[in-house]
Amino acid sequence: MVNIDSRDKFSVVSFNTDRINAFNVDTIRASITNQLEEQHNRIIIDLSGINYIDSTGFAMFLQFRRTAISSYTTIKLCGMSEHIKQLFSTLNLEHSFSIYPDIETAGDSF
Repeated sequence: MVNIDSRDKFSVVSFNTDRINAFNVDTIRASITNQLEEQHNRIIIDLSGINYIDSTGFAMFLQFRRTAISSYTTIKLCGMSEHIKQLFSTLNLEHSFSIYPDIETAGDSF
């Protein structure tokens, strides 16, 4: 469900699903949390292909943010569809995360 690709300066997290919801959020959270807890890690979460995120998914992203802050890890999001970008905006989360159009742009920002 979750792929983690380690690169030179950062890791890229991508998904084998188009939905983040109550049915899969525990599996996703468990796969990514270890990466976030490593001190001074750099992580890009690629949301391309994600068409739906429910409230448990947004709660997971907020938990990721808190975990990243406590471990001095940098987390960036990229590849959001317009619909997902609108949801982040509606929930006032676009200022809580660094959001980029694609992996290359996010990676260059480190």
